Amino acid sequence: MDANLWLALFFIVFNPIFWILVARREHQHFTLSYWIGSRRLAFVIFAWTIILLATVRNWRFLVCLRSQPKWSVLQENWILWLGHVLVVSGLILLIASFVSLGFAGAFLGKI
Repeated sequence: MDANLWLALFFIVFNPIFWILVARREHQHFTLSYWIGSRRLAFVIFAWTIILLATVRNWRFLVCLRSQPKWSVLQENWILWLGHVLVVSGLILLIASFVSLGFAGAFLGKI
């Protein structure tokens, strides 16, 4: 099997487990807040960690996809345009949630 596939699978599985464990630990014991000295700064660092891990996961997934064999049916123009439309609609929903909830609300709810 391709090493890129294993790395992508690792990050796909690792990221949510890491986020959940760290968020629960922070919620119950305020570990990050204690280490950093500020609840707000701990939240911002944790949120940026989530963004960084998501970026690494997406990059590894893209590398994995590029190393896999291609199916010619999926290379047709209408499939590619449909993919672009879905990505743009997802971005619109993501931006709307950030505008509506704010940075803190989008990641951890009220702090």
